[in-house]
Amino acid sequence: MGRDREGPKLFLGNFDGLLQTDGYKVYDKVGGPRIVHAACLAHARRKHVDAVKVNAKDAESARIVALMDELFAIRNRP
Repeated sequence: MGRDREGPKLFLGNFDGLLQTDGYKVYDKVGGPRIVHAACLAHARRKHVDAVKVNAKDAESARIVALMDELFAIRNRP
């Protein structure tokens, strides 16, 4: 459908519920009045990984990546 707002707007209509996305701006003003936007942890994690690549001494970003990895490990348990 493309990357503009019209595709998600048409597809979601007046959807009211939990919508998990990558934070792309086109999702900001779609759906019904009770839609709840949930962020994707994998996309958030990537920003912290990038921060550590730029500055290996960024202890806070490294800690956040480690915490997210622990959460992902729980999800991937058999």
